[in-house]
Amino acid sequence: MTNKHKGEFCFEALGKTWTGRFSLNVLSEVEDRFDMGVEQFFQSIVEKPRLKPMIVVFYFGLKRNHSELTEELVGDLLQDVIERDGNFDALANMFQTAARAAFPEDKSAGGGAVEAAPDPTRQAQTDGGTGRA
Repeated sequence: MTNKHKGEFCFEALGKTWTGRFSLNVLSEVEDRFDMGVEQFFQSIVEKPRLKPMIVVFYFGLKRNHSELTEELVGDLLQDVIERDGNFDALANMFQTAARAAFPEDKSAGGGAVEAAPDPTRQAQTDGGTGRA
């Protein structure tokens, strides 16, 4: 079961429920893998959506709860989501949901250190979900 207070996300693919989290450890692995900060990484996903970075970030986010995963299997999971829903918007929405779970908006009056993650569906909605301009 998903615990939104811990920033967890879950989805159905290949007949199973998958649960993950974009924790600080996961985000640090993403920074190392792509040699860029977290903010820059998420911005790059918004500006130029690419599949490999999405596969990698989901792999890192899922592997703590699902040690049997490989990047190739995560690609298969994401492919199943796309095929089930018939378009890439499902993947963009899933990524957005997972990112927002990790970075909830700070609703306090004084603002805060954590802002909402960029919305990758904004790009998908403007170009028909293809990821191309």
